[in-house]
Amino acid sequence: MGQPVDAEQRKRFYDCFGAVTALVGLAVSVYSLYVEVMLDKYATNYEPMCDVNSLISCSKALHSPFGTGLGLVEHILGAEHFLNQKNALYGVVIYAVMVPLQLVDNSRAVSVALAMCVFMNALTVYLVLILVYLQVICPVCFAIYIINGVLLFVSMKRRRISDFLLSKKRA
Repeated sequence: MGQPVDAEQRKRFYDCFGAVTALVGLAVSVYSLYVEVMLDKYATNYEPMCDVNSLISCSKALHSPFGTGLGLVEHILGAEHFLNQKNALYGVVIYAVMVPLQLVDNSRAVSVALAMCVFMNALTVYLVLILVYLQVICPVCFAIYIINGVLLFVSMKRRRISDFLLSKKRA
């Protein structure tokens, strides 16, 4: 029989897996931002790879009124407010912050990453409801939602292992 995997090895695995997952989220967010910029620049002359038909379309979701500032910032802070950005830009920033948080061996970083993941998954529920309202299937959006769920799972595992290792040190 093989030896059991110790907590340190599991922690390293989840640290690396979380960082890779956050990098994938960053890449998908960069692609989303690219699609939005290209749609702004070329309008009808650009068709993104994620547009399959009228039902399966990332451009319909990304270019909807909800694709900027989550559909909320403009109504709360105004259209010209610096926080009224494309949703994909929020993703780029969040995942860029999430990558190092997954690699830092620090209880506070683990807690911040977990809090961010809870927030991201709450937003995911809101954004899924928007897709239902828009009656569109957005492949890029669903990729992000899956990434958010995986990051939440990884962050909960990291929190549990971090707590276990901390209690082991104190004992």
